[in-house]
Amino acid sequence: MQPKCPSGTLDGTLGRLIQGFKSITTVEYGKGVRNDHWPPYEKKLWQLNYYERVVRDEDELKRIRDYIYFNPLNWIHDPENPKGVKREPDESWQM
Repeated sequence: MQPKCPSGTLDGTLGRLIQGFKSITTVEYGKGVRNDHWPPYEKKLWQLNYYERVVRDEDELKRIRDYIYFNPLNWIHDPENPKGVKREPDESWQM
């Protein structure tokens, strides 16, 4: 008899933490949509999955911090933004 394989996200992992965060915030946002007239979201509130990365040095950490800080400015041009503004495909913002 083979041991039973776990299904789903394992307790105590980063994946479980992210899963819980997405679940709680989605429920709370849904309450805001219903009760406080927040704008509803289309399809999903969160993108699927996430990307894990070991930061190797200070230069990489700086690039990551800059990306996190400046990336919201690109939302207006994001293809997933239903109210976004299209850019020409050869523009350098797509790195």
